[in-house]
Amino acid sequence: DDETSPVVELERCSTRPAPPPRLVTRTPASIKVAVGLHRARGLFGGRSINPYCVLKYKDKEIKTHHVDRTPDPEWNHTQLLDVDYPLSDKTELIVVYLFSANTLFADSLLGKVELLLWNLLEISEEEGSALAGPSCLLKRSFLAVTPCDTNEQDFLQHTRLSGTRSVQRFNLFHDNRSLYKNAGYLGAVEISVFSMGSALNDDTLI
Repeated sequence: DDETSPVVELERCSTRPAPPPRLVTRTPASIKVAVGLHRARGLFGGRSINPYCVLKYKDKEIKTHHVDRTPDPEWNHTQLLDVDYPLSDKTELIVVYLFSANTLFADSLLGKVELLLWNLLEISEEEGSALAGPSCLLKRSFLAVTPCDTNEQDFLQHTRLSGTRSVQRFNLFHDNRSLYKNAGYLGAVEISVFSMGSALNDDTLI
């Protein structure tokens, strides 16, 4: 038998230029971030306080229920926030204010916990999971309550609408720096943060 050479089929080259590639750009609209406010331990004030939290992010404020007469409350509250991504401001904060509910007098500010969003999202982005879907930005951790001037509550909608601050304005013994002066340790709050991922907007260019 005659040996035949293998046949190699060649694609016919077109003289017409190939169309440009289709370019799709995806711009994240926002990320759903779930903040868990689980419990606190050793809050300043002992068993005389009725603690609750006010979570503040931009113009949004969310209040948990208060727990009667304990420095170790449990709230088990989870709040979803819409966070623009990528962040336009690297100093953007989620702030958790701790209050004690009072009946006859204004509610007392016990301190705050600040979460820097840039740090949380940067770690997630390095792992490639910031937008992919549910991912842990901060596992359940006890974060120290830090002191702050009590006049910070003047800028909260919560205190303006509820009248929480009105009595304190006329309290001659009220001291904005009291949290700094009277406590070396103000307690800790157990917090977790998760990214729930983001729907992406498609901008298609042909």
